[in-house]
Amino acid sequence: VADFIGETNLLEGRVLTVSDGLTAIEVGGHVFHGRLAADPLTPGTAACLALRPERIVLGQPVPGEGGTEGRIAQVVYGGSSTAYHVALAAGPTLVARVPATGATPRAVGEPVRLAWAPGDARVYAAARA
Repeated sequence: VADFIGETNLLEGRVLTVSDGLTAIEVGGHVFHGRLAADPLTPGTAACLALRPERIVLGQPVPGEGGTEGRIAQVVYGGSSTAYHVALAAGPTLVARVPATGATPRAVGEPVRLAWAPGDARVYAAARA
C-alpha cells in the first residue's frame, strides 16, 4: 500500500490479456482485473494495478467464486471505518476499508474473500527505473 492520491493498493505485475479496455494482470501468482488507465499495454508488459481500499468488498470464502482469498493480518479501527490488512497466499497484502457501522466484524487470522468490480481498479504501465 502506498500514498497515491490518498491510500491506494498498488500491485506490480505483468499483463496477461487486454480486451475491451479491461486488463488481466498477474501479481504473485494471483490474477487481478482492472480497467486500462492510459497507455495501451500488451501481454508481458510490466504493469501496476491501483485499487482504493474502500472499493474492496470483504466476504466469506466461497469455492469457485470470483475474487481472491486471504487471511486478515491486521485490523485498524479508524472511527467511521475499519481497515483490514489482508495477506494473500504467496502474494501481496491488500488493505480493504469498510464502514464501521453495519459491517461484519472480522478478526486477525480469519479467512476472507476480497472482490471488486474490474472498473474500480486501474492498470498503468509500470514505472521505469
